[in-house]
Amino acid sequence: MTSSGDRVCGPKASEQLAPESSSSLFSFWSDKEEAKDNKDKDVYKKEPQTSKPSSSIFSFWNSEEGAKNQEVKIAKQSQEDQIVTKPYPEIKAYTKGVVLSCGKSSLLFPKQTLSTDTESLDVIADRSEISKKDNYLLTGNVSLNSSEYYLAADTVDIQKSSKTSTASGNVKFQDDELMFTGNKAVIKKQGDVTRTTLEQVNFHYPTSKINGQAQKVTNDGTQQVFSSASYSLCPLGNTDWRMKADQITLNSKTNRGVAEDVTVEFLGVPIFYSPYHEWVLEGRGSGFLAPSFGSYDESVASEENNYQVRIPYYFNIAPDRDLLLTLNHLSSRGSIVEGVYRQLINESNYWKDGRFEIEGHYLNEDDITNNKRWLLNSKINLSVNDKTDINIATNRVSDADYFKDIAHDNTSTSSL
Repeated sequence: MTSSGDRVCGPKASEQLAPESSSSLFSFWSDKEEAKDNKDKDVYKKEPQTSKPSSSIFSFWNSEEGAKNQEVKIAKQSQEDQIVTKPYPEIKAYTKGVVLSCGKSSLLFPKQTLSTDTESLDVIADRSEISKKDNYLLTGNVSLNSSEYYLAADTVDIQKSSKTSTASGNVKFQDDELMFTGNKAVIKKQGDVTRTTLEQVNFHYPTSKINGQAQKVTNDGTQQVFSSASYSLCPLGNTDWRMKADQITLNSKTNRGVAEDVTVEFLGVPIFYSPYHEWVLEGRGSGFLAPSFGSYDESVASEENNYQVRIPYYFNIAPDRDLLLTLNHLSSRGSIVEGVYRQLINESNYWKDGRFEIEGHYLNEDDITNNKRWLLNSKINLSVNDKTDINIATNRVSDADYFKDIAHDNTSTSSL
């Protein structure tokens, strides 16, 4: 919950925790076979793939067939939910993220205009050298501009013999979704695997506002590892709130992200710590969702600046049903167990479709009133036809002050 007038950033309740696009930090050098393998393993339908002539500076060492393999990027996941089990439709997964109160946004560097020519790569450098017809060395204000990306560095060294390319010094990269800067980028082709290492990286997804830093980033086409990394949903340049981790691992095969030694900071001050956090990269899956943090005013308590911590766990029971359990700790009241069960109702002779939901909250002993506090709500919605809906709702609470005391209605609140 946020007080009126707060500037809010971060994913809305209906958005995903990950970036809106399935393209990753390294998608500009993924190859066709890798994309095909990922497509075969994904239970979700993909949009048709389109090919473009490859213009990447990092594909210079490849054969004609190898260069051709660079033409296709991994297709974006369809934005529409797909039915994965019949006859039940799929219920949208809970995706509540961290809501942040932040300032105005900025960019890592001025946005560059990409080339409109899909067939060419524009290369600018103060000096260029070719040795043994295998190696290319570009030095001084190097920039490469294509219809897909922009890359700039002090030096770009391409070694065809070892299938290694190195961009060093003030490295900048931009495509339609991502911007990053770094001190050094090394890309090495080993058989069918492209291994990449980035050093002192700042990354930014301008559309989703996701941004962060890492001392080192490695990628082998399947697994990405961010060392000594930070992550924020606040606009770049105003990261009042951020998460830091000793290591973040994103594995496309297991479809899981893992963060170790996670700390949440506000204005540089640690306020929450977890030794381990795991989540689903794409689609639905059981696991912890992003915790939320906030402060509130307690009208009947003597203390001010009370804090609230909510830790939700999502159970992906079936395509048409799920369960969300949350531990909600209020510093002035105690710990509340919250649960929401949702299920879609299949078509019958009497209705087209429907939805059932039941929600319960339970506080065993209020630290202020010493009483049990609880809430129980249920809702049924049935769509009989295009003109008729049936809605049934029941709502019960333990006492008349529940919403004021526990749900913080009519109180000042702010949230992370």
